[in-house]
Amino acid sequence: MREFKHVVSKVCLTLLIAFLAFPAWAQGLGNVTLQLKNTPLLQALQLIKQQAEVKFIYSDEELRHATPVTAELDNVSVQTALNLVLLTQPYTYEQSGENVFVIKPLSTPPPGL
Repeated sequence: MREFKHVVSKVCLTLLIAFLAFPAWAQGLGNVTLQLKNTPLLQALQLIKQQAEVKFIYSDEELRHATPVTAELDNVSVQTALNLVLLTQPYTYEQSGENVFVIKPLSTPPPGL
């Protein structure tokens, strides 16, 4: 019985170390690879959401009128994907929790809008 507890302790410690050694894996966020050409912003967000297994919170009505997105995303993080997709949009995001992103209007629109 004592030997069994020792083995279980070693396995748990190994799993904990592996979990902490890979922060992206620990967070559960995947990378994104997409080619978007004149893609509606809502559709682009859905595609990112599916690939990265994250959740987005936003107003469909508000984003429905956004400018279509053209971007090439090659194995980038969710944050990089959002930065590129929202670059010319009057929106930003903030992370809420491990895998939830809130898309919201900018207080001041980006230059050229």
